[in-house]
Amino acid sequence: MKMQIKKYTFLMVALVLVTLNISILYAVGGNMTKIQSTTDVYYSLVQDVHYPKNLAKGKKLPVVFLIHNGLEDKASWGDFPQEIARQGFFTVNLTWKNWGPAEVETAIKYTLDNYKDMIDTNRVILIGGCHGGKDALQIIAKKDLGYKVKTAVVLSVSEDDQVVLDSQKEDHCPILAYYA
Repeated sequence: MKMQIKKYTFLMVALVLVTLNISILYAVGGNMTKIQSTTDVYYSLVQDVHYPKNLAKGKKLPVVFLIHNGLEDKASWGDFPQEIARQGFFTVNLTWKNWGPAEVETAIKYTLDNYKDMIDTNRVILIGGCHGGKDALQIIAKKDLGYKVKTAVVLSVSEDDQVVLDSQKEDHCPILAYYA
């Protein structure tokens, strides 16, 4: 059973990478290899921010928030954040400590406020693993966010988390969910 789960996890990650690459190449018209990286520390949060170094003045990028599993930290994503940035996305990889979506919402607000000249607030993408995925779903379920979640990928969430989305009366963004 564990081998089968690992196989499906690998396939899901491969699917996400292929999908992101196709979407990114379509959106930005090519591969941007040089990136700018910085680390922001505020409140109890630490986040790494990555974006294309050769960003034209006035151009706004879609933003990807990577929300790790509850028992991990931002390092668990490896070099995935930098790879996303190389493809033309503004990428935020954060470490959160307290359960629930409050810290993630704080990170989103902080990022959108402090990088507003670089980020398209109508193209926000949430990618979360396990508890990070649960936080992403809870954020999507809220109304009047002040930004638009365009899509989400949630990995290793439970079928119970589907209740969050089923309880909504309105449509939500497309969500690719991997239940484990």
